[in-house]
Amino acid sequence: LNRNSDVINGKRIIGKYKSNSKDKQYAQLLDQAFKEASRLAVGNPAPTFSYTDLTGKMVSLTDFKGKIVYLDIWASWCGPCLKEMPYIKALKEKYKDKELEVVSISIDTNEKAWLKIIKDMKLTGVQLIDSIGSEKSKIAKDYHIAGVPHFVLIDKYGKIVSASAPRPSETILLEKAINALLK
Repeated sequence: LNRNSDVINGKRIIGKYKSNSKDKQYAQLLDQAFKEASRLAVGNPAPTFSYTDLTGKMVSLTDFKGKIVYLDIWASWCGPCLKEMPYIKALKEKYKDKELEVVSISIDTNEKAWLKIIKDMKLTGVQLIDSIGSEKSKIAKDYHIAGVPHFVLIDKYGKIVSASAPRPSETILLEKAINALLK
């Protein structure tokens, strides 16, 4: 999925629909939905966030300016999310001396379940929670996340590289994208 070509094609389709449609209200809704989705196009500023970490400290996306950020949006009840955790650990280890920050954001509504998984799986690094949960969470709304696990790659300047980045288990693809940003 190339979001930039999707933006160009989307504008063309909406323009054609608006000029041919008698249903102007629907066309306006479609236009608004498209504008919202195109905010995540490559090169656009990444939606910011502020969540509490394990120590109770507020952590924001802006705290990582100057670093590549790989967002891992997950939940304790998500089997595929948990299967990615060993790959995330390996990614953190491989890039521990590089300008890459892996930021894990749980969309759990149950903080105890979140903390239990962190403890049981010995998860390290930046662990945040948006306890509103699932599709209601700010992170899910801002990044148009329909399901977890979901991964986002952000450059050193806080710009979207991929709003739907490769999973950590897609090692070759992910490392290629990260290495290109480290150059």
